[in-house]
Amino acid sequence: MNWKLWLSETEVDLNRLNDIARYLGEQVHGEDWIFLEGELGAGKSTFVRFFLKAMGVEQENQGSPTFSLAHEYIHDSIEFVHLDLYRLKHEQEIYDSGIESFFTERKAVLLIEWGSLFPQWMQKLLESSKQRSIFLVQLAHGKNELFRNIEIHQLGS
Repeated sequence: MNWKLWLSETEVDLNRLNDIARYLGEQVHGEDWIFLEGELGAGKSTFVRFFLKAMGVEQENQGSPTFSLAHEYIHDSIEFVHLDLYRLKHEQEIYDSGIESFFTERKAVLLIEWGSLFPQWMQKLLESSKQRSIFLVQLAHGKNELFRNIEIHQLGS
């Protein structure tokens, strides 16, 4: 497994972050996965909101699904699921909560925050995934609260 750098920018403002989310949306298809990583407040949920908007998804300002674990949306017969694993403490909770079924039983674009909290699960998941694009969006704080640094990697064979 090999992550290839797809995009890297520093000191990105919200307008540019929106543009990047839209650009990524142009590359994504019905069963692709997007993992989002970064410290608290780095802009993961904001990026997801921009991405979903670019895909035509009407959404309430729900924020991150930290407590509900998943927010589901449908637009033009494409299903989108925003997952947030932050509050899970043990890998077994992924299975107990039913989150694993989004990866194995659903045909949806999945946007997953905090997957790296469970590296063994994520490794198994990535090794078993076939015929889909998988992206890793890494966000970090920029020089002040108005800017972010972003890298996007795509999983290659």
